Amino acid sequence: MPRGSRPSFLQLKLLCLGLLAGMAFGLPAWSKPSVSSTKKPGTQIKVTLFGHPCVLQGPTDVATLNAIHSVSPEQTYTIFLMEDVRKDSAQQLKDNVEKLKKASPLPAALKRYRDALIRRLTSQIAFVEGLQAAQAEKKSAPLLAAVRPQLQGKNSKAFEEAAKKLDRAGAEPALYEQLLELYGELIEPDPEEEFHRAIRALQVQYSCSYGEVQEREAGAEEAE
Repeated sequence: MPRGSRPSFLQLKLLCLGLLAGMAFGLPAWSKPSVSSTKKPGTQIKVTLFGHPCVLQGPTDVATLNAIHSVSPEQTYTIFLMEDVRKDSAQQLKDNVEKLKKASPLPAALKRYRDALIRRLTSQIAFVEGLQAAQAEKKSAPLLAAVRPQLQGKNSKAFEEAAKKLDRAGAEPALYEQLLELYGELIEPDPEEEFHRAIRALQVQYSCSYGEVQEREAGAEEAE
């Protein structure tokens, strides 16, 4: 997809289905599923992934499965596009940080993922709050001050130079996208793959009713 372009409805639909498939196998959507285990599934809980009914199962207890699902990529709001930045974005990010901190009992295998995601969300909170203040004052200083602690020891020259364009009147929307992209390259990367590796090691996996999903989608398309 070209940089800065808006995804079409079909692209979003395919992306969600791809992510759903990846979650169901406990792997990133672009990875090949491993051979199914012959072991008994153990405990199961019903969950929802991208609006689809699924089951999370594994050789552990219900409380642990609930904790695992609560910190999953699907359950944690994060920012990828400027479209995700809204007035309530910072609060949603803060709520997710608190949810991640309180998730218990969380297996040790997932703690590195949780810590990395908290660092990423904390950096995004700084960006959102700083950018909103910068837009209100039409100055770059609030943004640069907000993100400075997140950029310690990093080569942030390109980001800082781009941010200074906020001092000019009439900043274009493309500038905000550029700032988000540059900032994203400097902060903690998305740890989603770590989540999938961890639950695979725990022999925990998502199983989704693809047949029912496809039937419902087919029916919806015929109705249209």
